[in-house]
Amino acid sequence: MIQPFYGPRTVAAVITFQQRYGFSPANGFATLLVHQRLYDLVRSQSVRVEAVGC
Repeated sequence: MIQPFYGPRTVAAVITFQQRYGFSPANGFATLLVHQRLYDLVRSQSVRVEAVGC
């Protein structure tokens, strides 16, 4: 499998996000749809954003 340019902890976080919000496949790639959903959630303040593995 080709890995995205970010590290394994970010891939794991993206997979968790994809699973939680019903994206299929949950493959760790932050597609435009994933970005849009994350942006909508942050904008509506229904999720807390924190840095991981910086």
